[in-house]
Amino acid sequence: MNRVVSLFLAIILLVAVCMIAPSAAQIKAPTVVDYGEITVIFGENSSLTAKQRLAIAKSFALHDDEREVAAQRGLTGNIICNIFGHKKISESITIIEHCVRATNPRCLETIGDLITCARCSSYRDFEELGSYYTFCCPED
Repeated sequence: MNRVVSLFLAIILLVAVCMIAPSAAQIKAPTVVDYGEITVIFGENSSLTAKQRLAIAKSFALHDDEREVAAQRGLTGNIICNIFGHKKISESITIIEHCVRATNPRCLETIGDLITCARCSSYRDFEELGSYYTFCCPED
């Protein structure tokens, strides 16, 4: 009888530990990505993976518009998007360009909506809502 009770308690304890432990889906990627002279800040509830966030920061740093050209031509690599169109999702991001000016305020902070496709990685657009200079980096 004691073995049955201890086995039952061990199973309950194991189930409780498994329910409390965070799963990989609950662990969020960093919300701030630095790439060169660019810092991109994503919202806490961002649906993008760490790899996608790094690619977005890199494209802003390099002023890469290759993806927009491919998306406008319809060369998405996803047949569902070519037939039915992109499944667009939008989220707010902040882009900080460091040391844009020689005197304070030096850094340009831009707030806007990043629009991506949930099905493919070819479509990306950015709608700027506003920008202003901030006192982020000290003068030389």
